[in-house]
Amino acid sequence: MGLLDLIGRKRARDKPQNSYEGQDFFYLFGRTTSGENVDEFKGIKVEFIQLSNKNIFDVLEKDLSKKLRFEDISIEAILGKYLCNNDIEIIKYLYEKDKINMELLISLISKISNKLVKQEFIKVLVLYEYVKNFLPADCIYFSLSNLYGTGHYSSMNYKIFIRTKSGDIFDIADGGRIDDMVSKFNKVNVLGVCMGIGTTVLSQEIEYEIEDRIMILVEKIDVKIYKNCLELANKLSGYQSFFNMNYIRDIIILLFD
Repeated sequence: MGLLDLIGRKRARDKPQNSYEGQDFFYLFGRTTSGENVDEFKGIKVEFIQLSNKNIFDVLEKDLSKKLRFEDISIEAILGKYLCNNDIEIIKYLYEKDKINMELLISLISKISNKLVKQEFIKVLVLYEYVKNFLPADCIYFSLSNLYGTGHYSSMNYKIFIRTKSGDIFDIADGGRIDDMVSKFNKVNVLGVCMGIGTTVLSQEIEYEIEDRIMILVEKIDVKIYKNCLELANKLSGYQSFFNMNYIRDIIILLFD
């Protein structure tokens, strides 16, 4: 079970079978659909993960998060329609920070009086309790200012940051709930989740060795070329290689049948 599984649920009921002891990137989402670990991700360390919930704004007014992202509006003015001064002060403080450690967030949530807003913050804490099984608590942050993806994320979302070999901190992945977007092309009401990974940067961070491999590409041209390719395949069949040469020979024969 990974982050995608949790984001697609209302709450985390079970702890994962294997508790997380380190910070390997592959453990967070480097699993195939069959549940096998993707070993190539080992050694890529997660610097921190950032949790967000745009519904903290949207429970007050539809698409308020989108307005804050794209329109030049005062956050105090818009929140003044719905919240008391104390709540406005807390929300404004959180909104102006890139990221907030979870201990501080918990202490601030306890001071919020608006029930709808508080409920959305509590959802973040539920997710936080689950993610702590995978990462040390001091690697998990909250961001209210992260309104990226307001066009497709429905509510909860996250970003995963790694430190590259050059020492830079890079946003390598993000994901979350996309119920609203799914509903536009699927009439059935289903939970939707997605994840995007920066594969270009990730490929530069993965350490791997290129294996010696022999490949034969054959085009159906004429009998002479066919005979030459078949002769080469027969010669190579005695050598150890990545491909089964008998299998390749069969393919060559089929191409000319």
